[in-house]
Amino acid sequence: MPIQPPPNQADIPLPAASSDRPTPFDVTAAKDYGVKIYATYIVGGNHAPSFQDVSNSEAYLQTLIAKSAGGDVAPPWFAAAITTALEPINERLGRIDTRLDRIDARLDRIDASVSELQVDTAKVSFTAYDNPQFPDVVPQNYNATCGNGLQCSFRPIKFPDGTVPAAHNLPALENVLHIQNLTNDQTRVYFERYGLQDFAGITYDRKRQMVATHIGCREPVAL
Repeated sequence: MPIQPPPNQADIPLPAASSDRPTPFDVTAAKDYGVKIYATYIVGGNHAPSFQDVSNSEAYLQTLIAKSAGGDVAPPWFAAAITTALEPINERLGRIDTRLDRIDARLDRIDASVSELQVDTAKVSFTAYDNPQFPDVVPQNYNATCGNGLQCSFRPIKFPDGTVPAAHNLPALENVLHIQNLTNDQTRVYFERYGLQDFAGITYDRKRQMVATHIGCREPVAL
């Protein structure tokens, strides 16, 4: 009579039921099933196999091996012996599971701390921009976290004389598209007012990139 493979709580696909006399293919399929159960258990997660699933898959493999060797069924003592033999493994898996839980908890605390830091950074950037005595390094660092600025707009960076771009009728640079769309004349004014280093042969595309870098943008802006 074919031996049915044991189910598992992780919904890992079951191999086909073995032949009445398990073939090498049946044994190999049972071995592969057990490896998948164990590997998925080690990875962990809410839907991972249980200790019992690991034990049952190993017992299923050994039963097929015994039956393929000529035994009609595993001897009565076999399942208990396998369970006893697997106890050290199950204990070790339990300790690994406990360690993974502690690591998950630690990562959750780190994620929470990062979220708080991001909120604090945003608050500081607003405060820094409103304070004329505060240097632009904080808004620039904030802009560096905004990627291309399309989801999180860049903050304006004052000129060295303390004025803001809007005071000179310059368009706001809230994302890379705004920087790309600067006219050559607007680019020149931004470039000169930020006091960026000029050199012979520099193109306006290069100047736009230098303006972007100065305000904290870390993305390429050349068209």
